[in-house]
Amino acid sequence: MCILQDGGSFSVSGEFAAAARNLGIKTVGEESGGGRHGNSSGGFVIVTLPNSKLTLAVPLLGYHVHPGGSEAGGVPADVSVLPTVQDVINGNDVVMQKALEVLIAQ
Repeated sequence: MCILQDGGSFSVSGEFAAAARNLGIKTVGEESGGGRHGNSSGGFVIVTLPNSKLTLAVPLLGYHVHPGGSEAGGVPADVSVLPTVQDVINGNDVVMQKALEVLIAQ
Protein backbone atom coordinates (compact mmCIF):
# COMPACT_ATOMS: atom_id res chain seq x y z
CA MET A 1 0.00 0.00 0.00
CA CYS A 2 1.15 3.57 -0.64
CA ILE A 3 -0.29 7.06 -0.84
CA LEU A 4 0.49 9.86 -3.26
CA GLN A 5 1.26 13.35 -2.01
CA ASP A 6 2.71 16.64 -3.17
CA GLY A 7 3.18 20.23 -2.06
CA GLY A 8 -0.56 20.79 -2.48
CA SER A 9 -1.36 18.19 0.20
CA PHE A 10 -2.43 20.49 3.05
CA SER A 11 -4.68 20.26 6.07
CA VAL A 12 -6.29 16.88 6.61
CA SER A 13 -4.41 15.27 3.71
CA GLY A 14 -1.12 16.26 5.39
CA GLU A 15 -2.36 14.85 8.70
CA PHE A 16 -3.42 11.64 6.95
CA ALA A 17 -0.02 11.33 5.27
CA ALA A 18 1.75 11.79 8.63
CA ALA A 19 -0.43 9.14 10.29
CA ALA A 20 -0.11 6.72 7.37
CA ARG A 21 3.67 7.11 7.19
CA ASN A 22 3.87 6.56 10.94
CA LEU A 23 2.04 3.25 10.38
CA GLY A 24 4.58 2.18 7.76
CA ILE A 25 2.58 3.06 4.64
CA LYS A 26 4.90 4.44 1.95
CA THR A 27 4.42 7.98 0.68
CA VAL A 28 5.25 8.65 -2.97
CA GLY A 29 5.74 12.06 -4.60
CA GLU A 30 6.93 15.27 -2.97
CA GLU A 31 7.03 16.55 0.60
CA SER A 32 3.51 17.46 1.70
CA GLY A 33 2.49 21.07 2.08
CA GLY A 34 0.81 20.37 5.41
CA GLY A 35 2.95 20.24 8.53
CA ARG A 36 3.92 16.78 9.77
CA HIS A 37 3.23 17.76 13.37
CA GLY A 38 -0.31 19.12 12.90
CA ASN A 39 -1.96 22.38 12.00
CA SER A 40 -4.01 25.32 13.22
CA SER A 41 -7.56 25.29 11.97
CA GLY A 42 -11.20 25.21 13.02
CA GLY A 43 -13.12 28.44 13.41
CA PHE A 44 -11.27 31.70 12.84
CA VAL A 45 -11.47 35.14 14.41
CA ILE A 46 -10.88 37.97 11.94
CA VAL A 47 -8.74 40.74 13.43
CA THR A 48 -7.84 44.04 11.73
CA LEU A 49 -4.77 45.75 13.13
CA PRO A 50 -5.59 49.40 13.93
CA ASN A 51 -2.53 51.15 12.45
CA SER A 52 -1.66 49.08 9.39
CA LYS A 53 -5.26 47.94 8.71
CA LEU A 54 -3.78 44.51 8.01
CA THR A 55 -6.46 41.84 8.39
CA LEU A 56 -5.57 38.51 9.98
CA ALA A 57 -7.49 35.26 10.34
CA VAL A 58 -6.55 33.76 13.72
CA PRO A 59 -7.37 30.04 14.08
CA LEU A 60 -9.10 28.92 17.25
CA LEU A 61 -8.01 25.26 17.24
CA GLY A 62 -4.70 23.46 17.07
CA TYR A 63 -4.32 19.85 15.98
CA HIS A 64 -1.11 18.02 16.85
CA VAL A 65 0.19 14.61 15.79
CA HIS A 66 3.34 12.84 16.88
CA PRO A 67 4.95 11.28 13.81
CA GLY A 68 8.40 11.06 15.36
CA GLY A 69 11.35 13.33 14.77
CA SER A 70 11.61 16.96 15.70
CA GLU A 71 12.15 18.49 12.28
CA ALA A 72 9.73 21.12 11.06
CA GLY A 73 8.17 20.91 7.63
CA GLY A 74 5.81 18.71 5.73
CA VAL A 75 5.66 14.93 5.55
CA PRO A 76 8.68 13.77 3.54
CA ALA A 77 8.08 11.32 0.72
CA ASP A 78 9.55 7.86 1.20
CA VAL A 79 9.90 7.66 -2.58
CA SER A 80 10.65 11.10 -3.96
CA VAL A 81 9.30 11.91 -7.43
CA LEU A 82 9.47 15.43 -8.82
CA PRO A 83 7.46 15.91 -12.01
CA THR A 84 9.01 18.24 -14.56
CA VAL A 85 7.14 21.05 -16.26
CA GLN A 86 7.18 18.94 -19.42
CA ASP A 87 5.60 16.01 -17.51
CA VAL A 88 2.74 18.28 -16.42
CA ILE A 89 2.28 19.78 -19.90
CA ASN A 90 2.23 16.32 -21.49
CA GLY A 91 -0.12 14.89 -18.84
CA ASN A 92 2.55 12.36 -17.84
CA ASP A 93 1.72 11.31 -14.25
CA VAL A 94 5.19 10.23 -13.12
CA VAL A 95 4.07 10.07 -9.47
CA MET A 96 1.34 7.54 -10.26
CA GLN A 97 3.76 5.57 -12.45
CA LYS A 98 6.27 5.37 -9.58
CA ALA A 99 3.53 4.41 -7.10
CA LEU A 100 2.49 1.54 -9.37
CA GLU A 101 6.12 0.39 -9.55
CA VAL A 102 6.30 0.48 -5.74
CA LEU A 103 3.10 -1.55 -5.45
CA ILE A 104 4.22 -4.15 -7.98
CA ALA A 105 7.56 -4.53 -6.17
CA GLN A 106 5.81 -5.28 -2.84
